[in-house]
This record gives sequence, C-alpha cells and structure tokens, in this order.
Amino acid sequence: MSDEPTPNEQPEQPKGVKPAGPPKGTQPAGPPKGTKPAGTPKAKPAALTPGARTAKPTGPQGVRAGGPRTSKPAGPPKGTKPAGPPTAAKPAGPPGAKPKVHGSKPAKPPARPGTRPAKPPAARVVGIPAEGPPSGDGDLGALPVLSRQDFVSGSDVRWCPGCGDYAVLAAVQRVLPELVEKKEDTVFISGIGCSSRFPYYMDTYGFHTIHGRAPTVATGLKASRPALDVWIITGDGDALSIGGNHFLHALRRNVNITILLFNNQVYGLTKGQYSPTSPLGQVTG
Repeated sequence: MSDEPTPNEQPEQPKGVKPAGPPKGTQPAGPPKGTKPAGTPKAKPAALTPGARTAKPTGPQGVRAGGPRTSKPAGPPKGTKPAGPPTAAKPAGPPGAKPKVHGSKPAKPPARPGTRPAKPPAARVVGIPAEGPPSGDGDLGALPVLSRQDFVSGSDVRWCPGCGDYAVLAAVQRVLPELVEKKEDTVFISGIGCSSRFPYYMDTYGFHTIHGRAPTVATGLKASRPALDVWIITGDGDALSIGGNHFLHALRRNVNITILLFNNQVYGLTKGQYSPTSPLGQVTG
C-alpha cells in the first residue's frame, strides 16, 4: 500500500502548529459595493375594513400608555358628609317667646263642639211630662233651655248699614228660645231678595229656594213632616209680585206654617225699583 493520502483524507498537522490564515491587514471578501444584502421581506399591514377599530398598543400589565397611573388621595368613607364650618348660634328671643318650629303647619283652631254646651247657672230645665218622654228618636230626658246664642250662625251678616233687616234678625234670635225646645226641629225657608239671606244667619235647618216659591216648598215640607216648625222668610217683592199666587194659596190652605214678610216697600236687592207695596206717587231709583 502507498503512503499517499486519499482525496478524502486530510494530512495530519504536526502538534503545536496553527493552520495558516489570511495575511494580516486583509479582510475577507464581501459582496460588491453598492449592493445590500438580501434580508427578509417586510410584511404590509392588512387592509382595514370600513368602521373597524385599530387595536391600541398594549404595554406591560398595570402600566397605562403615557405613564404609570397615579393613585387618588383617600377621601372620607361612604355615607359620611365632610364637616363644614361651625354655624353661628342664633340670638335668644325675648323671655316667654315660643320657639319657631320650621316645617310644621300652624295648629288648626279647635273644632266647633257637636254637643250642646253645659247648662248655664240658674237655667230653667224643661221636664218630662207624666205620661212619658216626648215622641221622637229615643228618650232625650231633660233638656236645658236654649239661649239666643244657640241660634246665631258663624256667617257674616251682609246687609246694608242701617237696614231694618238687622232688627228683625235680632228679634227672631231672641224670641226663638222661648218658642222651641229643640232647634233641630226648626226650619227657615226663603225665596230671593235681601230678606232671603236670613237662613244663612240662623243656626238651624233651612232652604234658600227660587224666586217667589218659598210657600210651595214650605207647604210640601210641612205636609211630609208635620212635627217640624216651618218658617217662611220673604219680602214684599218676592211674596206679593212674582210669588203672589203661591202666597195666596198658602193662606187659602191654612197650612200650619209661619210667614215672616219683610216689607221694605221697595226692591232693595236690585237697588230701589218700586214694589207692590210702594206708596202711590213714590219716586224710586
């Protein structure tokens, strides 16, 4: 066998000897000048569809773009209000003054009692007859005598100053306590005119009816409730003009009613026209 190396075998280098490299000062040959090395092709961004939103760049967890988050200063706990400046104390009122309570409504005046007031001193008591209590709803026992004040209502009396209707009203209120035992059984019925305001001023039952027809209503009430004490309040124009026929029929039937006719001899409510009772030749408004 020959000692020559084969094409696939490399000759052994003696130990301690480095292989020869390129001469000093020389660089390995690179690509020609003016040419750039081929790199990886750049990827083009995908085309956006209309209305699509671009994703925001994400950073490290817990870090917001533009800088780290700043913590808010701790406030008062929920449900508590911060203390405000101390309020100045209000000066005390005069001695004996009642403190004002804001938000409360003023107290209403006491309601009118529904029962009859206590018997006044030295009042006369109407006794029960020997045959038993009076007919009606239950045994009422002894009743105190009524006074004028029991027939005065709370309505303001609206007649002209100096009118004689005031005197008639005062006289009726004074005499009724001697005529009736129970004001609940007393009814005043009127028509139209100055005198027909009378039922409003009496603390009893009453009707304010239409012009001239008070006798008709009173006749019907007396026929259906004969135990009632029925009064008719009318004037010279109401009873003797438009209500003349009703007035005459009440007299003809002789119904047990009381007619109180205010004869002013003039139409007072309509400011002074002559009435059926005006004197002959009287000059009116």
